[in-house]
Amino acid sequence: MPFACLAALTAQVPHLASERDSPADIIAAIAKDSAVSPRTLLLDDAYAIDRASAAAIAQMEGVVELIITTTRISALPEDLQQLAFSHGAHEVHLEELKLEDARILLEDLLGSACNVSTVNKLLNLSGGNPMHLRELAIDARQDGALPLVHGYRTLIDHWRPGGRRLVDLIARRVAGLTVELREAIERFAIVGAVPRSTAERLIPPSTIDQGLAGSLLVATTRNSKMDIAQSFDGPGASAVLAHPEELVQLGAGFTAELVLTTVSSSAFRSHLDHIVAALNPEELPSYAHLHLGENLRRWNLEYPWPEFPERHRRMSGRTGFGAVEDHDASDLNGVTHRAGDATERAAVAIADLVYRGRPQDGCELFRLHLQQPEWPSASSGAKTMLIMAMFLAMMAEGSPLAVYDDDFAPIDWHDVSLDHDVFLAGRGDLLLETGDVAQASSLFAQALAITAGHDRHQLEGFVAGLDAVAATMLGDLERAHAQYTVFAARPGSSGGIARDEVERLMLLVIRAFDGQEAARARYEELLQCAVQQDRALVAMRLMHDAWRLRLIEDDEHRKHLESLRSVAVDVQGVLAATLAEYSGALLALEPGHPDRSAITVEALVEQHAACGRGLYAAELAARASEIAARAGDKARSSRLLTLSAEHCAAVGAITTPSLGRARIDPAVLSEREVEVSIRAVQGMSNAEIAGDLYLSPRTVEGHLQRAYAKLGITDRRQLLPPFEGSR
Repeated sequence: MPFACLAALTAQVPHLASERDSPADIIAAIAKDSAVSPRTLLLDDAYAIDRASAAAIAQMEGVVELIITTTRISALPEDLQQLAFSHGAHEVHLEELKLEDARILLEDLLGSACNVSTVNKLLNLSGGNPMHLRELAIDARQDGALPLVHGYRTLIDHWRPGGRRLVDLIARRVAGLTVELREAIERFAIVGAVPRSTAERLIPPSTIDQGLAGSLLVATTRNSKMDIAQSFDGPGASAVLAHPEELVQLGAGFTAELVLTTVSSSAFRSHLDHIVAALNPEELPSYAHLHLGENLRRWNLEYPWPEFPERHRRMSGRTGFGAVEDHDASDLNGVTHRAGDATERAAVAIADLVYRGRPQDGCELFRLHLQQPEWPSASSGAKTMLIMAMFLAMMAEGSPLAVYDDDFAPIDWHDVSLDHDVFLAGRGDLLLETGDVAQASSLFAQALAITAGHDRHQLEGFVAGLDAVAATMLGDLERAHAQYTVFAARPGSSGGIARDEVERLMLLVIRAFDGQEAARARYEELLQCAVQQDRALVAMRLMHDAWRLRLIEDDEHRKHLESLRSVAVDVQGVLAATLAEYSGALLALEPGHPDRSAITVEALVEQHAACGRGLYAAELAARASEIAARAGDKARSSRLLTLSAEHCAAVGAITTPSLGRARIDPAVLSEREVEVSIRAVQGMSNAEIAGDLYLSPRTVEGHLQRAYAKLGITDRRQLLPPFEGSR
């Protein structure tokens, strides 16, 4: 209707419209009013404005501030096109909605923290459209599909969009399209992104061109879907493989899930019949088979090409993360060519190489397998398992994580579809290794929220154990004990190929709740098993942890470090090379032992820090400080303690037996001792504390010394703030 948009505009300023009927009068009134109260006119979806209104609005240039939003200027009415191209216009390009943007929007809408898995899923379902994202979240909340689990809003695994508001929204968007364009959108929703040559067998080329011209379809070499691995910094985050030819896929913020909410069962079957008749299954790339398989399960339909049952199983099936088969990992190449799920077998072989002390060979096997023909068609579970095995190899080898970025470059994350609970657990384990304990604990909680709905990988016990370790280091003993209970109650196979990792780390929790002797007995049991199975890396890491956790008696200290060295020299990697030097560097600090080490403790501390292991760096410096103090070298002891404190600043308010830090505990200290200690933790000097509390510096020092004695420490650099409560 001519001037319909202008009429709608005047409804926003009703005092101007009541006595004016003609467009000229309305424009004059807005101009006069804007001279007194400057106004901004925002035209959203401006391509839909009628021509008469566009001509009238164009006359307002210079009178009001005009903001026009559009995906393509050529789609605007002619008068607005000229306005957009005028010399006074400013063109602003907004980036696609990223994960962090989506998280902020969702948490503001839902009023609580959101699981990164949930944000990732909703963002992909929305096609990056903020309005769709909002409606999806409202739809899921109304369906009760966003419960608060472990402190995070977590989307129920089986939820599918279908609320009335959402269906109406999409239906209105496609209602004005021709039958041909609507069918094109629905078919692309069913098969997903496909090469242009394949697309033209499904849809007439002229219809594809119309869809591309109207931005309903897009042609790109990159799939718009974001995998959860791309939500984090580090290995694999920025690796995106461009497809060899253009892919045609849905545009304009449409996604398969949203479009399919408006498609009836009969229409879906009709489209499927057309797809089967038009295409040879070999023409569909692996990611299209995966996409089609997911949609068929939505409608409980059989795979349309019975001659490809194995491919269907591998593409859309899920492999249990805990499944470990007998294998021979001696041949790096042979394992990738075996019958069955070669990717799962390669993952098991990588883990075996890692545990036997050959993490560099494990990394090489990962690189080799990505080049094999079995990799693209492997199941999502098998691909997840292989990437988790690589995480194990990276941690065991010990180089900075950035070193491995190129190893992930061949992966097309859009074709992987990682299992979110397994990925979050593995990512959290990496962070725990580097000392980012608070962030690791957050990821463990989010992984547990997913497993609470459906623990299809038998992962809950494994993640609960890791979270118990993180909670113990953070001082959240209530949560640590609860997670320890979950860990003990779940199957001993939970975690699959990564089980050795959690068994080792749990020594800290056992020490905290069952005592020193129980932890030592468990250590000796695990070490004996590792030696019997010829798992050199497991033995090395257990021996290092026994030293870190003070499970070794003082009279065994030297012998233990020598044993650690003898094991570490036969293990590949930077971490093993550093641990092999502990013996000489630490024993050189003791009286009666000449400096027979080619490297100092301080240099080893910096080696750990350079590889991203701030926790190990801080622990080594703290233990070396104790040895130097016993040897009477107070100056070096103080320097080493300062070095430990510097690295502790990077890992946060955590403690381990080697760090020797203690939390301010109101149950142990007097009220005045707590007040003084808190200010000391905040970095205030004794004089500043005295002035703040109206005490003398000597009195402050007395309170601090009594607090140190009660907490079992000797220096303010070992103080931690009180624990503020669980998540």
